[in-house]
Parts: sequence; C-alpha cells; structure tokens
Amino acid sequence: MSRVVNLGGRPLAVIRIGLSTALIDSEARRSLNYIIGVGAAGVVLALAAAMLVRSLLREPIAALISSVKAMAPAGETLSLPAGDGDELDSVVEKFNQLAARIKMSRAQWEAERGQFFNIFRSINDAVVLLDGTGAVLFANAEALERLGLPAGGLAEGKPLKLLLGSSHPLLRAIETAAATGTELRDAAIELTAGQTPERLLVSLFALGHGPEPPGMLVVARDLGLMRALETVVEHSDRLVRLGSVISGVAHQLRNPLNAMSLQLEMLSHDVERSGNAVRRVRALRDEIERLDHAIDALLRFMRPEQLKPASVPLNTLLTEVAGAVRKPDIRPEYDLDSSVLAITADRVLLAEALRNIVANAVEAMPQGGRLTIGTRRLPDGFVEINVVDEGAGIEDTSQIFNLYYTTKKGGSGLGLPLALRAVDLHHGTIQVDSQPGAGTTVKIRLPIDDERTAAVHREIA
Repeated sequence: MSRVVNLGGRPLAVIRIGLSTALIDSEARRSLNYIIGVGAAGVVLALAAAMLVRSLLREPIAALISSVKAMAPAGETLSLPAGDGDELDSVVEKFNQLAARIKMSRAQWEAERGQFFNIFRSINDAVVLLDGTGAVLFANAEALERLGLPAGGLAEGKPLKLLLGSSHPLLRAIETAAATGTELRDAAIELTAGQTPERLLVSLFALGHGPEPPGMLVVARDLGLMRALETVVEHSDRLVRLGSVISGVAHQLRNPLNAMSLQLEMLSHDVERSGNAVRRVRALRDEIERLDHAIDALLRFMRPEQLKPASVPLNTLLTEVAGAVRKPDIRPEYDLDSSVLAITADRVLLAEALRNIVANAVEAMPQGGRLTIGTRRLPDGFVEINVVDEGAGIEDTSQIFNLYYTTKKGGSGLGLPLALRAVDLHHGTIQVDSQPGAGTTVKIRLPIDDERTAAVHREIA
C-alpha cells in the first residue's frame, strides 16, 4: 500500500507500507498445534478414564446382572459381595435387601400356592383353573377322571378347548360365561362320552377383573350323587316321622297289654282248680310278655342313642364276651392281632352288639363246635372283627338284618338289627358271609382313631 505526500501542491514524498504474513502464519500454526494437542490429550484422558471406569464397574455390573437373572428360579440366596467402601456399596446393600425380600416373598408365595393346590386336590368335586387364554393351570384328580383329561401333569399348559373339543358342553358354558362376563352357579350339563350319560352341576367364577382376559375357576359336582344324598335325607326324614308314629302306637298298645296281663293274673286265681284253664292263661301271659318285649325292642331301636365314647381294649372285650359262653361243647378260639390295642367307642353298646353276634353263632351250633374270634388292623385306619362259627350256615342272608326276622324257633329277630345299629352309630360296617353247610362269618369294621368316633359323638349328641 502507498500514499503520496504533497507540499504546496507539489508531491513531496511517497510513503509505501508493506505487510508480511509469515509471522501471522507462524503464530496461527503454533496456536492450532496447541489446540490440537490439548484436544488429543483430552480425548486420550477421556478414553483412559472411560476404560478405568469400565474396568471398575464391569465386575459389579456383571454380578448384578447374574444375580438378577438368578431371581427367576427359586434356589440359592441372592446377594452381591460387599465392595471396598466405594459408591457402589450402597447399591449392593440395597440390592441384597431387595433380593432377601424377593426370596422371602417367593417362599411365602410357593407355600401358599402349595396349600391352595392341596385344598383343591382334596376336594371331591372336579376343580379346574384356567388362565386368561383358556389354558389349564391346574386340574385335580376328580376333574381328570370326570372330564377325561390326561393325567401326570400333561394337561397343564394346554388349552382346554384342545383337550375337550370345541363341541364339549362344558367348553360352551365356559365360552358363554367369558363372553358375557358373568358367573355361572349350579348349571346342569350332561356329558355323553361314556356308555351312560353323566349329569354335572357346574359353577364358573372369574379370577380377577381388568383389561386383560381374566382366568376362570371351574367347579363341577356329580348331580347324580347329590340327588342320591337328597334321597337319603328325605328317607331319613320319613324314618324320623315314622319313628314318632310307631312310638305313639307302641305306647297305645302297651296300656291295654298291661291291663290284659292284670286281668289274666286275676283270672288265673279264679280258675286254679282247672289245669287246662291255668295252662291256657299262662300261654296267653307268655304271648303278652313276648309282645311287650317286642314293643320294648322296637322303641329302643327307634330311640336315638347317646353314645358315651371311651377307650375300649377291643381284644380284651372280645375275650370277655366269648368267655361268657357257658356251653361246654362250644370251643372258643382266638386269633387276635396284638397291634390292635384300643379303640374309642361306647363300651356298653359295642359289648351288647358283640354278645348278640356271638349268641347267634353259638345257637347256630346246637351240637357244639369251634367258635373263632379274630381281629385285624387294617391300613385305612379301621380294625376288622371276625366271628366265625361251624354251624349249618344261612341259606338266605338278604333279610337277616330286618327287624323281627328270624329262622330260629322262639327267636326274637332283634339281635342282628340291634348289632347293625350299634356298628352303624360308630361309623362302621357289618357283613355276613354264609353258605349252607359251611358255617357263617360275621365281619365288623370299626374306626380306630379318636377323631372319627369324636365326630360320631358330636353328630349323635
């Protein structure tokens, strides 16, 4: 760049100015190199710091991920090792607390789930749990049998529609309830898979509410069994009413019988000189007494018994009952199980029942014979009593427990019915096996444990 300097209108001098960029370029390059160096150093330091942090966090984070993955199965204690006092220690501590709570909650959930399923397994009704998609979560043994589902856990996780078929009446009821969002209670359906149709009472209950499809609880019970129970209850009610009527009639009969007996007593004094008349009067009196005993037995049979449960040494009681037989030609033999110590029962009522059964066995052997008394402990919590005779046997056993039925001359027909009633009051069973010419075996099954007999006592009381 140049400029002319004038003096008095005339050029005096020329000023020229020049600018060199070498110095500026040098300074700029030096500054750029510094900036690049600082930047590179920063990048290197950042990478080094990142690698250091990564190396410090890799093991705790890996352990954290591993422990989180281990939360899925129930097993070992979930915890992380404590650090060296750095900032991760608080995270590790919180995680260990959380893991302990999760483990405790899981154990509690598993226990409650097990109890829940055990309750369903013990129910006599068919029980099926379905998830929101209609797949089987759980089915008890009754459901597997009644619905024909595969056992051994093969049904779990599979859609019920696939297992039963889309035309199954139970599935149609489930789909209708799910579509309408309603519950179903005691709806009758009929299954025709077997040879004979089976009617079930079905109840359906939704498990939860929300936007997602809820699961469902399916309960089905045998309608035929319920009808049978209702019939038994109705029959029992009729028997109670009949018992009241019979009791009233018996009392009405007993009054004139007493008057007749008194008149016969007076008549016997009036005709003492006539032997024939006296014999006839005595025969009438005997018949009246027999009728009175029959009425008394009927009243006793119809009257509710108040059981008095106590610990009864069964083998000892049987020995006493059989030992009371006073016929020399009867040979009592014993086959008593030593593991049968005692049962809880009404001793008086049970002893009377055993005496009646033993008396029948003795009377079946008028020429004498062997009377075998045995006991046996059964694996189902019962004890079995066997009374075996060598008599002529019974041709027809279908009526032997009917009141007043007897095949013996002069028999009352009360022994076995009263024995049956006593055994039934103890929630036991009695069975008679007999063949003509081969003797008779009477088998009695009685519960051993206290809980069964206590339940009987509560029901009777």
